Amino acid sequence: MFQLGGSFHAGDWFGLPEAAIGWPGGKQTRRCLLLEDCSSAGLAQIFPRTTKSGGGLLHKSHPPGHEPGCLLDRDGHIRLVRLSVDSSRLPSAFSCADPDKNLVARLRSMRQRP
Repeated sequence: MFQLGGSFHAGDWFGLPEAAIGWPGGKQTRRCLLLEDCSSAGLAQIFPRTTKSGGGLLHKSHPPGHEPGCLLDRDGHIRLVRLSVDSSRLPSAFSCADPDKNLVARLRSMRQRP
């Protein structure tokens, strides 16, 4: 969960400009999950989410109103593609903390498979 002072935690979601994360098309806001804790200095490692079918981990929409500002209102897939973004973009892009406390552990185990 986002904390004042610029700390972010694994499982936090952000709505980031596609152009900022190097996503093809680069014209929309892409929902992205932070997999490791980070501060607002340096690069943050994120995983993009898509509402289109194909690849990655199925991720259900979040319950309505679980946190103010939540952008995850449609089912989708978390792509197992690590992207980097300047972490100074995170404070203004924070969406919510994922309500599934096991999500990060599942993603970490999937990344370790050969």
